[in-house]
Order: sequence, then structure tokens, then C-alpha cells
Amino acid sequence: MSEPAHPATMRPGPLLEVRPPWADRLYQDFAAPCDLAVAASHTDRLAARLLHAVSARCTDAGRPAAPVVVMRGGMLMLPAARRACVGAPWGFVLARRRAGEVVIERADLPKPHPGTTTLLLDTVVNTGDTIVAVLQELERRGAAPGSAALACVFLTERGEARIRARFPLLPIATVWSGLEVGADGWVSGIGFDAGDCAVGGGSRLQWP
Repeated sequence: MSEPAHPATMRPGPLLEVRPPWADRLYQDFAAPCDLAVAASHTDRLAARLLHAVSARCTDAGRPAAPVVVMRGGMLMLPAARRACVGAPWGFVLARRRAGEVVIERADLPKPHPGTTTLLLDTVVNTGDTIVAVLQELERRGAAPGSAALACVFLTERGEARIRARFPLLPIATVWSGLEVGADGWVSGIGFDAGDCAVGGGSRLQWP
């Protein structure tokens, strides 16, 4: 069932905030201890509203969106993205932090070209380092300026600042922006790991 029309506001950046009236009631459910099934359901509902707005704007601008999941957290937004961007090719990027630096380990995404928008999806943007690394790699591989955008549900103040320092004109769409980060490095009020949530939690076996 499709979501009804939603309020959206744009402020310089450009930053598009899509926060339906019921969104703030959901926010408290993301606090620790957070039920991962509830977090996944809420994220899908919020992402549906957000990506409906983003997809429409990209299409209206003549540059339809090609969603690219930033692993692992962005996986929570993929079902909504595929509903919002029907028939669009999509891809993924896998990045890891090694010795303090974000390294792109693997990517499989539609080749960027002037007629599409490479729409990065990441549920929680905390430091902004991963998004900057992905954008720099796209730039290095010949992506045209202005061909990318970012959609996330949670955006910290420091994350946006980090992205804007390198890519000041990147279009960003989110539900909540300007979020603070606690002393533990986690986004204040958010008690779940989006990557763990995307794969169902539980004990994980990871390598390398």
C-alpha cells in the first residue's frame, strides 16, 4: 500500500527533510533497549516516505534515481527504494574502516551517467566518513559532478559537516538532521546498529 502525500521542507545545503507528523512518535522506539524487528519496520516506513519524495524530485529533474546501498546499514532502506524507484537498477558499496581510514572493499553499481542520479542509501550517517569515501571513489572513477545524492534516515550534525566540507553541494535527504553524538560515539537516542538490524542481529561470523 502506497504512503499518502507528505510534508517536505528544503533548507540551504541542499538538505531535504521529510518528516511526517507521526515520525517523532516512532523515534522513542529506536532508543536502547531497541527491538530490532521494530527498528526495521519503523525504518522501512520512514524510508518509504523519504524515498518517495526523493525519487519524485529526481524524476522531475530528468535524472531518475539509481539506488546504491551503503553496506550494511543501507540494506534496511532497500525494500523502500525498490518500491519508490520501480524498475531502476540498483547496486551496493561495501566499505570498512582500516587503521582509521575508510576503505572501499567492493562495489557493484549502475555506471553513473548524466541521465541518472546515483542515490546513496545509508540508514544512519554518523561520522560521514563512509559517504565521503564513496563519493571520492565515484569522483575518481569519472562520475560527473552533481550526479550523486544521499538519502538517510538519521543524520548527525558532525556527519553533515564532514560531508559538506568535501562536497558542499551534495543533495541530502533525511528524516532527522542535526543529531548529536554521545560520548560513546553512538547517535544520541538511537540504541541499535543499523547493520546488525539489517541482517537480523544475532552472533555474527565476520572475516577478514
